[in-house]
Parts: sequence; C-alpha cells; structure tokens
Amino acid sequence: MRNPLNKRTKREIKHEWGRYLAIFCFITLMIGFTSGMLATDHSMQVTYNESFEKYNIEDGHFRLSATPDESFIKSIEDENDVKLYDISYKEVKTGKNKYRIFVNREKVNKASLMDGRFPEKSDELGIDRLFAKNNSLKIGDTVKLKGKKFKIVGLIALSDYSALFPKNTDTIFNAQDFTVATVTSAGFDRLSDAATTPVFAWKNNKILSETKQKKLYDDLAKYIAIKAAYQQITLDEFIPAKENQAIIFTGNDMGRDQSVILVLLAIVMIIMAFIFAITTLSMIDKESKSVGTLLASGYTRAELTRHYMRIPVLITIAAAILGNIAGYTYFKGLVAGLYYNSYSLPPFKMTWSSYAFYATTVSTIIIVLLVNLLIISYSLRRSPLKFLRHDLKRNKSKNATKLPPFSFMSRFRLRIILQNKGNFLVLFLGVVFASTLMIYSMTMQTLFIHYKDTVAKTAPAKYQYVLKTPIETANKDAEKICVNTLKYKQKGFENPDDIYVLGVPDKSAYYKNMPKLPKDDKSVLVSDSYLQKYDLKVGDRIKLTTEYKDKSYTYKIAGSYEYKQGLSVFMRQSLFRKDFDKPDDWFNSYLTNEKLKDIPDSNIHVINTPEDYTAIADQMLNSMAGIFEMVVLVSAIMSIILAYLVTKVILDNNVVSISLIKILGYRSSEIAKLYVISSAIIFLISLVLSIPIGSKIMAVVYKISTSSFSGWVDLYISKSVYVKTLIISVASFVVSAALQFRHIKRIPISEALKNNE
Repeated sequence: MRNPLNKRTKREIKHEWGRYLAIFCFITLMIGFTSGMLATDHSMQVTYNESFEKYNIEDGHFRLSATPDESFIKSIEDENDVKLYDISYKEVKTGKNKYRIFVNREKVNKASLMDGRFPEKSDELGIDRLFAKNNSLKIGDTVKLKGKKFKIVGLIALSDYSALFPKNTDTIFNAQDFTVATVTSAGFDRLSDAATTPVFAWKNNKILSETKQKKLYDDLAKYIAIKAAYQQITLDEFIPAKENQAIIFTGNDMGRDQSVILVLLAIVMIIMAFIFAITTLSMIDKESKSVGTLLASGYTRAELTRHYMRIPVLITIAAAILGNIAGYTYFKGLVAGLYYNSYSLPPFKMTWSSYAFYATTVSTIIIVLLVNLLIISYSLRRSPLKFLRHDLKRNKSKNATKLPPFSFMSRFRLRIILQNKGNFLVLFLGVVFASTLMIYSMTMQTLFIHYKDTVAKTAPAKYQYVLKTPIETANKDAEKICVNTLKYKQKGFENPDDIYVLGVPDKSAYYKNMPKLPKDDKSVLVSDSYLQKYDLKVGDRIKLTTEYKDKSYTYKIAGSYEYKQGLSVFMRQSLFRKDFDKPDDWFNSYLTNEKLKDIPDSNIHVINTPEDYTAIADQMLNSMAGIFEMVVLVSAIMSIILAYLVTKVILDNNVVSISLIKILGYRSSEIAKLYVISSAIIFLISLVLSIPIGSKIMAVVYKISTSSFSGWVDLYISKSVYVKTLIISVASFVVSAALQFRHIKRIPISEALKNNE
C-alpha cells in the first residue's frame, strides 16, 4: 500500500513552488559552476600534462652572451649525457609590443596550431593566439618588424610559452604587450637588423630521479659556465624546465582555485541546508495538530522525519543533476574561456572527473541530508499531545520579555526579531558571506588599477637599462647602478622569491626621498612591498642566497623605501661590489629618462620601463574581469534569495496574525512596515557589520592566495568598494522586500477565521 504522505509532498511543492524554485535555481547555479570548474580543470590538467610528451617540451634551457662554436655544443652533450637544440630568437619591439621570434619548431618545444597554418614563406608569421586576440590581430593581417612586412598566416601556442613571461623573474605573465612568434629560416634571416639571442634547450638522454636531475643540472650549469668562459662567453641564464615560469606557471595555477570554490560551495550548501531546515520547521509548526494526529495514529518519528526530509533531498538531487549537466555544457565553455583568456594552451578535450562528481554532488547531498536530519529529528522528539496542543516551545518563559518603552510599532518589530532569532542568525551569516564575496571580487578589480597608478608614480626613471657587460655612455644624465638577483625563502611560503639587490650611489638623482643608505656593512634598506609580503619589520635579518644556494648573504633591515617595481634590497655601491666580488668601478645598469642611443643592442640584457609593470595589471584585468563580475552577480542573487526566504518563513509563521491585523483595518503597506522593516533592520545591521568582517576575511584570503606568487601587489581596498557593496546589497533587499509585500497582499482575511484556538 502506498504511503499517503507521499501525496502531501507534491502538494507542498506545488503550494510553495516560488520558494523551492529560488532554492533550486541557486543550488543549480553553484553546483553547475563548481562542477564546470573542477571538470574543466581536470581536463585542462590532462591536456597540459600530455603536452610535455606530445610537443617534446625541453628539460631546460640556457642563454649565452654570444653564439658558441660546434665544439662547445658537442662537448656539453658528450660530457653531460644530454641532447642540445638551438632555439635562438630575435627580439623586436614595435610600438609598445615586443615580439620574440623563433624559427619554426620541428624537434623540441613544438607549436600547437590553433587556426590557419604554419609559416611557409619568408614573409609569413605564426603568432601567439592570445596576444593576437588581445591586440585585435587576425589571420591575413600584416605586421611590420624592423621595417619589414610579415603576413600573419597562423595562430599558434608554443608549448614552452603556455604563460607568456618575457622574463623568468617577472611577477606575472604579459599577453598584452609581449608575444612569441615563428617564421621560416629565410624569414629569420630577413630580420638581420635584430640581434640574435643564443638560446639552447636540452633534453636528458635518460629518465632521472629528482635527486639525480638536481645533481645533473648543478653540474651542467657549472660546466657550461666554465666552458663558455674559455670562449670569452658568459652564461646569462640557466633555467631547468621545472623552474621555468613560462612552462610551469600554467600547470601550477590549474586547480589552485579548487579549494576556494569548494569551500564557497560548502558554505553556500550549509546555508541552503539551514534554509531548508527552518522552512521545514515552519511547516511542522503550522501542521502541528496533523503531526500530533499522525504520531497518535501509529506513524513513527522516523517515518515523519523521512517525509519532511524528502523535499530538501529531492530538490538537492534534482539541482545536482541539472547542475552537473550545466557544468559539462555551458559552464565548461565559460571556465575554459577564463583559461584561454590567460594562457596560451593547446585545444583540450573534456573528460569525466569522478572527483568533481563526488565534490559537487555527493558532498552537497550529504550536507543537506545531515543538517536536516539532525534538526528535523530533534524537532519531532516532542510527545503527540504537545503537537496536538501546539505546545512546541521547549523552554517556556513564565513572563514575556519586558521591552523598553518604545512606540507600539517599534515594540512590535522588536518582538518579531526576538521571536525569530534563529532565522535572523541564518540571514546574518548569509549577508556576511555574500558581502565578503562582493568585497573580494570588486577589490581584485580596483587593486590592479591602483597598482598601475602607484607603480608609475614610484618608478625612479623612465628607463632602466640592464647590461651584459659594463659600457660607458655619453649621456650625462644616465646614472650607474649595480644590479643582482638573489633568492629569498621564508617558511610557510611555497616558492622562493626573486629579490633584486641594487647598489645605489650615496647621492642618487633618481631614487628620490630614499632614506640615507646605512653605513653598516651588514645593514640595508628594503622595498615596502618586501616588508608587507613577508611581515618583516625594521631590525629583522634576511638571508639571501644565490640561484643554486652555493652562497648566502645575511643583512639587517635598517629601513624601507616605497618601491613597487619588485621585491628589492638597496645598499651602497661600495658594499655591493665588496659582497659580490666586483671591481671598484663596476656597474651593470643605467637609470635614465632618455633613451641611450650609444649602447649596442647586443650588450643590452633588458630595458625596463614603467609600462612593463603596468602591463601586468592590464593582463590581470583582462584575464579575470569576467570571473570577478560573475562573483558579484552570484553574491547579489544570494542576498536576494536569503532575504526572500528568511522573510517569507517569518511571514508564513505569522499568517494568522497578519490576517487578524487586516480584519482590524490595517492596510498591507502598514503591515509591511511591521514585518518587512523588521527584516530590513536585521539585514542592514548585518550589512554594516559585514563590511569590517569581510575586510578582515579578505585580507587573510588575499595573503594566503598570493603567497605562492612571485613578487607582491599591495592589498588596496577602495572606499568605492564599500559603497558599491552597500548599494548592491540594499538593492538586493529592495527586490526581496517587493516580493514580500506582494506576498502580504495575498494573505486572505479568512486565515484568521480558520484558527480554532
């Protein structure tokens, strides 16, 4: 025989379809996005990992100051059991854009063709797909490099440049102003005016353990440096693939946000589970006589618990199914678009992820099941007689809470708030959560705009020339400085940071407002961003090491200097030259506000400008704008749904009272002032409290999420973020209030007449 309670389930869903539809849509949205992100992450990781073998990605590469002879290459291969490949490039700057041009890859670090074809003629060019998109370039367009025209015939992704890092020490990739491109050998020769940068990739001849790899790379770096010195060549760069940002950054970033999105999903589902529970408790309260009758008739509490849990579980299961379908269809493209807007990846194939299924479907159902099981089973522990008498309060107070001598309306609202403490607690937690998401997403947008302004203001000069060897210039305004790059590793941080050590003249014309450099040989100044990232203070000691940790240097922090171009240490030039064994007149960099025309390109390692750093902000804004806007939208929807559901539960619990008030002549607008404004008061109090709470949470989350990144961008929360959060949240509540006013108008007067008490 069928359980007659099953019929009530359909009737209840039909009667409260608006409430359950709102919950269903929100859960579907959250599960869909999370499922899409996890499944796409998994598919992207599979594609990324397979690319190492498919495109024969290097085990590492090194850059020399000049092209060596054949004997140099052969000796390295024979002595170190590796295979070398020439991947030399020419770098051409046109306007603000920098092109790094390679000959078509056929053996190592192969290119993936995204559209069109590879270059076949001397005037044809294959260009990175992401750079082309960011600069509105397409197949058939022509670009001019060193006065020579090249036609774009293909959009490509180089396997060793999945993240477009111009330099391995850069804080972030730059697909706005920097690109890699391929040409034919004849096309490469056409660019005879551009200097060739000798670069060689190596592949190990044997599969080595991590320990043996490290030993090989240490020995290889020393061998190359010694061998190059015999030919009066310097080793400018030596980077194993596992330390190459252009290769590993993408793989490290994949899945990095999974823990964050799973925590968000868990919090949302816990809030939704409590919404289900308070809705069900409201239903039990309304149907207490029926519940008492069923218990007295022989129904067990377990049967009634299963009955009242049926709607929450069914809605969650249906939302999970639809959410997974949406995740593998619509949201898949959305998440993949976020990746392809940031990285130069080959095409990927969507694959099934059991982890995504368990994390988004099984876990959410368990959360709703457990929360509702505990709350509903506890509420049904009363005796049948108590349900029949509608005696549902566990802790009765003999005397009502005495309220202050406010006006009648104020005391009525206060009584509503006190009677619904549990419901308003859920509303408070939801508002704090939604506001924190809004603050985080809007802060991340304004953060990089602020960074662009500050990095330009604190730049010491328009140009910083870093040289391969010291060379004099006729420009009298150019200031000589010394530059070195060391490593700093602090416990609790995933990766070591590159620290730029700068030897500065005692009276610098460019480092304005810098505190006086300490005379103590063990004391230095550090950039303010260095202090902020690692929570250092004046008086602390820092230990810096060379790339391969064969040497270390310990300094005491004597002060800080506002400098946003990187994590930096400033010292007197005499100390720099002494510590790094350089001659008394040695330097390797110029600061200048004018271009230096008498320095040959072949002797310039790199030219840094403020625009190079602002390009980082442009890249992040371009890559992440979509996800930030989506989070704001989700937060606003959550505010509307929470306020709507909590207020509706309160109204449903007071249907008889509202009906009676209508009989006494009160209009719907006056009743709304009692009930909706009570919710509005709690909502606004929650919103005001959520601003400082959200800011504190934001600071902690930002510190954790950026600890694995190289460099540092100061956390900056604009006042406009708080204003926008308040406006969006209040607007969300207004939408909810309008829905509740509509509900109050529909409550009939007859409800009061149905009450038998």
